[in-house]
Amino acid sequence: MPQSPFKEMEARYQELKNEYGEGSNSPNWDIFDQQIQELQLEYNGEKWRLGPAGQWERETTDGNWHLATPPEEEKEENEPSEDISDLHNGGEFPSPDEEQEEQKVFPPLQPSKFPYLWGGIALAIVGLLIAAGIWFNSLTPPPPTEVVTDASSPTHITLVVTNTATATAHFTPTLAPTSTATFASTATGKPSPSPVVIVAPKPTLAPTATPTLPTPDTATPTYTPSPSPSLTPTPTKAQAPLTEPTLPARTGLIAYPAFNATTATYDLYLQRLETGEIIRKVEAASQPDLSPDGQFIVYRSWQLNQQGLIAEKLDGTGGWKPSNLFEAARPLWNATGDDLVFAVNNLKPDQWDVSFAGDRQGFSDGRTPAWFSDGRIIYQGSAGTNVGLVLANPRDGSLTFLTDSSRDTAPAPSIDNSKIAFVSDREGWWDLYLLDLATRQITRLTNDSARDTAPVWSPDGVYIGFVSDRGGNWAIWTTLPDGKNLQLLLNLSGSFDGEVAGIPKAQQTRWQTEHISWVK
Repeated sequence: MPQSPFKEMEARYQELKNEYGEGSNSPNWDIFDQQIQELQLEYNGEKWRLGPAGQWERETTDGNWHLATPPEEEKEENEPSEDISDLHNGGEFPSPDEEQEEQKVFPPLQPSKFPYLWGGIALAIVGLLIAAGIWFNSLTPPPPTEVVTDASSPTHITLVVTNTATATAHFTPTLAPTSTATFASTATGKPSPSPVVIVAPKPTLAPTATPTLPTPDTATPTYTPSPSPSLTPTPTKAQAPLTEPTLPARTGLIAYPAFNATTATYDLYLQRLETGEIIRKVEAASQPDLSPDGQFIVYRSWQLNQQGLIAEKLDGTGGWKPSNLFEAARPLWNATGDDLVFAVNNLKPDQWDVSFAGDRQGFSDGRTPAWFSDGRIIYQGSAGTNVGLVLANPRDGSLTFLTDSSRDTAPAPSIDNSKIAFVSDREGWWDLYLLDLATRQITRLTNDSARDTAPVWSPDGVYIGFVSDRGGNWAIWTTLPDGKNLQLLLNLSGSFDGEVAGIPKAQQTRWQTEHISWVK
């Protein structure tokens, strides 16, 4: 297959990189991005393009671009099938004799050591059955019958049948020497473990035996069964179906800029999320930040007669200038609302420093600064050979680099200072990332060819808001810190990316320096 179209485009990409990108002494990333967007070709009915990081992408049928390998790099590899190494390397199958199981040898039966014990147990079982039968027959006593005795071998047997029911009847037939049979009955509520057969000594009987029937006064035992306990089922508490927790509403006051193509400048809007009402519009202004209590606002003014930073009450009264430098940009309040941090351009491309209110000296080689609630700041910066997001302590001047990419920017610490949201094109496109300060783990939250920028945390710390041109229109979106539940918050009335007329390009980084603010 011809390879020249792809090789030629790669060579063109390298030329642009050397002329406007990392290979240039004065890189111009805006021109670089514009030129890169033109690096497209059509090959075999498919559209191909080179991304900002030099990666090849192919347009799919759904209109999206995805990473792909150009045709000249596609290779077919036939993986050899695995050998049956055990058979080809001298292995042996087990012999039939080895597969046969050994016959189990059982020990010979041993004669019982207690021959009389088993006989006694059997006799006891027979006795139990007989006693049970007698007990059931006694529930409805049959008419008395004559007792025929044999004088030669009289035997006196007393049967005591014990039932485990509540009322237990004991029948004791007694043969007296006068040959008079007397039936006596007793009732007890104490259960016995089991029926007992007792053999009494042989009595001496008279030659004549006349049975004596029980008189009407003699109590005939009756069996009254105890009522069976009724089982009442215990009600089982119905388990509620598992549902996902309800997320809180996205409420509060939000400030954002939108580029006005008619006037060739930005306008600033303050909007209530609960009602959608725009409570104020500031012309020729952008990069807003609201004080934590929502009483003040600071922004960058693009008006030629008052260019620079302006801080004022929310209604526009009581304004003052926190800096005398007209090139100061992207101001942010601290947690207590009594100090500001911002970036200052030194009228040279990519030459920014960090300063504080009153033009107090901060840190060199830094831009897009933001506050932690404990007074530390974080910004995109460099020091020597180190580049990335820098954690700085204004009290002692110490610096700690948290990332190692010069393309990481616009950091936004969480409410509890445990995480940092930021944007980067470290993987080819400007996406949203999250850095865990405890583990230093970085998680990619968005993955889209659109430009995602200007992250900000919601006042309750639940959502991360950011600006994106996904779908072709600039809007504010929200997501959870795990990258889930991506939702549109509001559409901007204009572009987030604009070049203000009459302002030197060195002082403008367009959408990459813009900012939004969200308070209660």
